[in-house]
Amino acid sequence: MEDTQKSTEALLAELQQLRDRLAASEATLAAIQQGEVDALVVSTPQGERIFTLQSADQSYRLLVEEMQQGAGILSADGLILYGNRSFSQLLKQPLEKVIGARFQQFVAPADRSLFQMLMQQAERGEKNTREIFLIAQDTTKIPVYLSINHLNLGDSAINCIIVTDLTEQKRQEKMLASERLAHLILEQAGEAILVCDRAGSIIQASQVANQLWGDRLLHQPFDIACGLTWAPTSSLSLADRAGAEGAIAPSDLSRLPFSITSVLQGERYQGVEVEFQRPDGQVLNLVLNARPLTDIENYFHGAVVILTDITRRRQAEVALQQNQIQLQQKLAELEAIYQSAPVGLNVLDTDLRFVRINERLAEINGLPVEAHLGRTIREVLPAIAETAEAVLRPILETGEPLLNVEIMGETPANPGMQRTWLESFWPLREGDRIIGISTVCEEITERKRIEAALRRSKEELESRVAERTLELQAANDRLQQELAQREKIEQKLRQSEARYRAIVEDQTELIARFAPDSSILFVNDAYCRYFKVRREDIMSKSYNPVIYEADREKVAQLVETLTIDNPMVIIENRVVNGQGELRWTQWINRLFFDPMGNLIELQAVGRDITDLKQTEQALRESEERLQLALEASGDGIWDWNIAANVVYYSSQYFQMLGYSAEEFPSVFGTWVNILHPDDAVWVQDLLAAHLRDPSVLYQFDYRLRTQTGEWKWIANYGKVVAWDEQGNPLRMIGTHRDVNDRKNMEAALRRSEEQRRLALDLSRLGFWDLHLPTGELTWNDNHFTLLGLSPTASPPRYEIWTQCIHPEDVENVERTFAASIATHTDYEVEYRVVYPDQSIHWVMARGRAIYDEESQPLRSLGVILDISDRKHIEASLQESNRRWRSLLDNVQLVVIEINIHGKVEYANPFFLELTGYELEEVIGEYWFDKFLVPSQKSSIEIVFQEVLEHNFHTHYQNPILTKAGEERMIAWSNTILRDTAGKAIGSIGIGEDITERYKVERMKAEFISVVSHELRTPLTSMQAALSLLSDKIIDPNSEEGEATIQIAAEGTDRLVRLVNDILDLERLESGKVRLEKGPLNVSNLVETAIAQMQDMAKLAEITLEAHPVNLQIYADGDRLLQILTNLLSNAIKFSPPASTIQLNMRTLDPGDTFDCKHLASLNGSSALLFCVKDQGRGIPIDKLESIFDRFQQVDASDSREKGGTGLGLAICRSIVRQHGGEIWVESTLGQGSTFYFTIPVTGEGGRES
Repeated sequence: MEDTQKSTEALLAELQQLRDRLAASEATLAAIQQGEVDALVVSTPQGERIFTLQSADQSYRLLVEEMQQGAGILSADGLILYGNRSFSQLLKQPLEKVIGARFQQFVAPADRSLFQMLMQQAERGEKNTREIFLIAQDTTKIPVYLSINHLNLGDSAINCIIVTDLTEQKRQEKMLASERLAHLILEQAGEAILVCDRAGSIIQASQVANQLWGDRLLHQPFDIACGLTWAPTSSLSLADRAGAEGAIAPSDLSRLPFSITSVLQGERYQGVEVEFQRPDGQVLNLVLNARPLTDIENYFHGAVVILTDITRRRQAEVALQQNQIQLQQKLAELEAIYQSAPVGLNVLDTDLRFVRINERLAEINGLPVEAHLGRTIREVLPAIAETAEAVLRPILETGEPLLNVEIMGETPANPGMQRTWLESFWPLREGDRIIGISTVCEEITERKRIEAALRRSKEELESRVAERTLELQAANDRLQQELAQREKIEQKLRQSEARYRAIVEDQTELIARFAPDSSILFVNDAYCRYFKVRREDIMSKSYNPVIYEADREKVAQLVETLTIDNPMVIIENRVVNGQGELRWTQWINRLFFDPMGNLIELQAVGRDITDLKQTEQALRESEERLQLALEASGDGIWDWNIAANVVYYSSQYFQMLGYSAEEFPSVFGTWVNILHPDDAVWVQDLLAAHLRDPSVLYQFDYRLRTQTGEWKWIANYGKVVAWDEQGNPLRMIGTHRDVNDRKNMEAALRRSEEQRRLALDLSRLGFWDLHLPTGELTWNDNHFTLLGLSPTASPPRYEIWTQCIHPEDVENVERTFAASIATHTDYEVEYRVVYPDQSIHWVMARGRAIYDEESQPLRSLGVILDISDRKHIEASLQESNRRWRSLLDNVQLVVIEINIHGKVEYANPFFLELTGYELEEVIGEYWFDKFLVPSQKSSIEIVFQEVLEHNFHTHYQNPILTKAGEERMIAWSNTILRDTAGKAIGSIGIGEDITERYKVERMKAEFISVVSHELRTPLTSMQAALSLLSDKIIDPNSEEGEATIQIAAEGTDRLVRLVNDILDLERLESGKVRLEKGPLNVSNLVETAIAQMQDMAKLAEITLEAHPVNLQIYADGDRLLQILTNLLSNAIKFSPPASTIQLNMRTLDPGDTFDCKHLASLNGSSALLFCVKDQGRGIPIDKLESIFDRFQQVDASDSREKGGTGLGLAICRSIVRQHGGEIWVESTLGQGSTFYFTIPVTGEGGRES
């Protein structure tokens, strides 16, 4: 028994050893037979042993007889000459019946050709071992290894065979495979599978069971560990449960616990619903199948329980009911949309009678809806009947749609008035038959009038601009009028387009509109019902709370990607509905902008896609566990004995149809009798075909009649599994599965898809669905029409689509499509389509790809829309904008547009050139902060508000700041910009740069004021003194008279100095005075200046210190001496007694680190720096620059107290700058001032001496 349990490898090794021993024995036997040896001497551990011929033969026979393997000798033609005991036992026949028989008769028929091949290989000396089947006396097939060795004995040939029984080995392998399969089922089964021993303890559990109850199930009592209770909807009646569980009150029957005890006693349960409450409180709905386990003697030694989670199915049933309700609501909404659409809609039959018409078209025609229905066009609208019938009759004949046709005529609404309509017509089909025409009508009478008026206004405007270019202000006024008119037209067009798209394109279930700050502006009733809110409670509040917290960031990021160029995005996210449930929704989000590009609002149209998400997930899971579910799902099973015409139906088979076993006889006719009349013929034909040819697949969905008389959808699969010797089918087995819910859901989805398709057709949207792995493409009729093709011409293909695209757009379209697939973003592109008549049409395509779990693209879905009219209008507007923009861009005036919030919307190139800014630095900036002088900000803001509110201050002047901080004076002319409602939305200002003129006028006024004051003061003193002397009031020879004469003389000197300074400064700045430059010794210059100012310093008790450098420069010595004496004179005047004034000098080289911004004027040249430092009162920081202007002094009283004209520093600056240098002052109040000026050391004589 041990040998039979050896592995295949061990048996092969043992067989090879036997072969080797047999070969040695055969060689010895041959030598003895040929007389080559008489005996053999064999060395053994016990010493040498001598074997004679007789002893060798006995040992050989004993060895062969005791072998566990079968051994035999065959003649050359296969006759059995010898066989050992194991050989006869293997064949289950006495040895005497085996000897003399042919070995081939014991070989299975299928392996006899293989046996003949092995015999032939053995004759050629080839050794080979193969597995074949032998037939025993009881007809059982025995698997064996067969080895054949060919021997030549003299003139005769024999074949020695070794046969190894593989029966036990095969059994072991089968058991091992069964154990592995059982383990695999437990590991991968989609259901919870539990195996219990006879005591009801769990000994095996599948992976799903461990997920439901944890990893501590093993060796736990089933009833305690699992805690199952009968579900209220369980197919097992309450009475049965009460009988199974004992006497329990009827009110408690629905909460009875399920017990494994009844199963261990032989009870079977099929498709029973139970419930299980998880630790987190969630209740799971489960379908239970349980049966006892028996041994070979039919004793119960355990039980197996299979539990299928149907919680999602139950939820899907509830969701399906909700969807049906929502579908009805949606149909009502579609009807409301049809009736409230801003365009006219109607349906005509083949006699051109009105079958359906909405309120808008009835209003256009001037008759009530009831006056149209059942009457022809000729009866309702006789004035346009001829025109309409000429358009409509060819559509009925050819079946080709006719789009964007302009029709003119009169209607009862406005008799005697010519009106224009833009109409599109589509044939309505029932199969291949045309049953009517659908019409979309939009009245464009007003638009035509506006377009004509616009063209006339445009022509008149261009003529006026050409004739009166020089009259800028008048042209600007007309410009504003035309811009306002154009803005109104554009606004109307945008509003019309927005309303049309919002109603026709994006209408779904939930609608909401939001302000730019995310506050809610509007929600529809569906939104309120879904979230269980009242509209008035959520107005002006944020929409964020309804979005699931984990999805808020994603939603915000996607909304942030929206721009004026990309205003639409589709977002799928989770929300918390009014019941507190977490639901999946899909939203189409679109931004709307005003004519200035400002965001007005966000519109979102959404629908609940939770069921779709759950259905997709459920389908994936069902596919993964399909094979295992067939064994444990509880589907109905049928087994048909064809010859006896007896059918076994499992209990689940007839229970799913509501029958009892007594009501469902086990005959073939029972099934035939409950077939649906529409399915009976083709189902039986398919059955007959499968019986004739097994390759014909017998798998389909069909309907069977339930016990209540209703029809239920069943998924059937079956196949023939047994045939007789003539190939006639004997037995057929199959399964039945209840797919009624799935069929109902598919029907609902088809109806929903048909309604969606109808909505697309009515909205003139083309729809595509591309299966990316296979390239399979689907278009609706609108898609064909928008490409200029007939829907019946040929099936949609990718190549046909690309051939319709304008050649210049193909590359961009394909690149955009590929990029959207690669980056997982929405696809949006506008391109041209070339119709067969070579006309060009613009379309806009939007789409989105669907990806699998590995992010591989599966499908691409989207829509296309004809935007030719929009493109034509945009082209016209762009050309008009281009002309006006060209005028504004080239005019040599400042043009600035500011919105009502004070932010810059437009700045022309002249403004940018004047201020030094780039365009991106200006647009969007607050005008009053960035471009105005701070001191005037408040007053100009008030002026701006008064311009907007009352049209005051249309002309005024104010300075603006350049990027470098320079002030430029602008004379403005302002015009209010208004929207179509007449509301002010900003202003546009056209200004002239009058900076230089303003400076001249200001200097002139200032000069006149100061000079008149400075001249009047000495003249007044002179006049008073001379009048006193002239009138003899004071004696000229008296002491008082001499003082009076001195006053007059001082006034005369001051007047002379003032006139000379003025004339000096004017000659210097006008260039009338040329500098007399020459070699100049700086040391001598400083000594001269100190000497001239020494007497004045002594009188003021001030010490002068000088530290000259011995350097020779090239400059005008007299003018430099004038600068030094002026600076020293000022320092002496404003310094206290006993203080010191220092005059220092130093040379500055290009690499010098002296920190002063005023050295930039030297351009890297060497210079001589002069410093005059005093210890006076100091100069305020706001006066450090202005004191170098004309008639400027730190204090107005200085002119009276200290003397001077206020022109000295201005003259100094003029002289320094004419030398190529710079002059400035640094000062600290209360500590003193230091005046600096530089003279370049370039030119002749610029060297130390």
